[in-house]
Amino acid sequence: MTALMKTSRVRKLFRHTARKRTSPRPRSRPTAPGSTGRVLAMLQGAAALKYQRALTASTLLLSQGRSMRGGPEEEELDDARQRLECLLPPLRPSD
Repeated sequence: MTALMKTSRVRKLFRHTARKRTSPRPRSRPTAPGSTGRVLAMLQGAAALKYQRALTASTLLLSQGRSMRGGPEEEELDDARQRLECLLPPLRPSD
């Protein structure tokens, strides 16, 4: 009786080593819960900061009486706005 219990205990302890993996191991670890949201928030913050800087630069140009039409500032502002819009969740129309 005790020998049988010992073997079953041993089997329980080493059960995971006896199994062979049939599927290949995943190459990357699965993301920790909540980390995706943190990364998205970080990207949104960076995009918002870039948009804010571009907007500030364009406002400064306009306040000096210079136009940014067709210039690199306008392209940078549009690019920053598009990146920010891609990262932000779509707004639901209010009913």
